[in-house]
Amino acid sequence: MSLILQILQNQSQLSTIKYSARTISNCLHGHPIPTTVDQQLIGNILLTLSQLIYNLDEEVLSDTACAIFNYSNLNEKRMKQVIESGICRRLAELLKHSNICIVESILGIFRNFSSSKDDKYVNIQIMINISVLPSLLQLMSHKKIFLRREACKIVSNICCGNREQIQSVIKENIIPVVIMILSDGKEDYRIKMEAMSILYNLFVNGNQDQVDHVVIKLGCLPSIIDVLESDDCKNNNKLLTIILESIKYLLDLSCDSDINHLYLQYLKDCEGFEKIEFYSNFNNIDISNLVNEILEYKNNEDMD
Repeated sequence: MSLILQILQNQSQLSTIKYSARTISNCLHGHPIPTTVDQQLIGNILLTLSQLIYNLDEEVLSDTACAIFNYSNLNEKRMKQVIESGICRRLAELLKHSNICIVESILGIFRNFSSSKDDKYVNIQIMINISVLPSLLQLMSHKKIFLRREACKIVSNICCGNREQIQSVIKENIIPVVIMILSDGKEDYRIKMEAMSILYNLFVNGNQDQVDHVVIKLGCLPSIIDVLESDDCKNNNKLLTIILESIKYLLDLSCDSDINHLYLQYLKDCEGFEKIEFYSNFNNIDISNLVNEILEYKNNEDMD
C-alpha cells in the first residue's frame, strides 16, 4: 500500500492513476485495516483518496468512492476522519452522477454516517447542510431498486434524528414520494418496507404538528391501509408488523385528545379497521396481539 501511495505522488498519467485507484480499492475491499497498521499510513490513504475523489475520470471516481466506503465502513473513528477530511460536499455532488457504481458507493457512505451510534445527530446535520436530501429525493424514484432502497434507508435514518432534522425532510417534500411508493401496486415490497420505516420513524420522533401534517394534510393513512391488502404484506411479517405498529402508535399518540378521534375517523373512512381485522387470526401471535390492540380503539369508541 505504501508503494502505491508513493507512486501516486505528483503522478499525472491517467493510466497510472486508474491502476493505483483500483489497487487501493481492492486492498480495502472486505479487509478492514488492522489496528496495528501505522497511523501515518492510514492518514496517507485517506489523504490520497481525498485527492482522487476530485478526479474527473469515471473509473477513478468509481474505485475511489468504493475505497472510501470500504475505508470507513462500520468504523466510527474512520467515518469521523472522512467527515473531517472535508470531502463530504464533493460526495454529495457525486450523488447526481450518472455512473451507478459511483452513486451506490456514496449512498453506502451516507447510510453509515446516518446510522452512526456516536455522532448520529451531528452526521445527519452535516448531510442536511451539504444538500444530500434533494439528491435522495431524486434517487427514491430511480429505476434501479437498489438505489431506491438505499435512498429510502438514509431518509429513514434521518427521521431518527431530532425534530428540526425531521422538518428538513418534510420541507424537501419527500413524504409525498413516500406515500406514492406505498400507493404503487407494482413497487417492490422491500422499497415499501423502507418507505414505511420512514413514516414510522417520523411518527415516533416527530412532534404532534409534524405527525398531523403527514396524517391529516398529506393523507398517508389510505396508502398505508392499501398495502395491507397486498400479497407482499400477507407474505412478509416485517412489512405487516411495521404497518400495524405505525397505526397503533398513531392511536396511542394522543388517546386523550380530539386528534385521536380524527385518526380513528380516517381509519374508518378508508375501511382500515376491516382490513386490519383480516389479520386477527394470523399465525403469528405478536401480529395477532397488535391487531387486537388496534381493534380495541374502535370497539371502545363504538361503546362510547
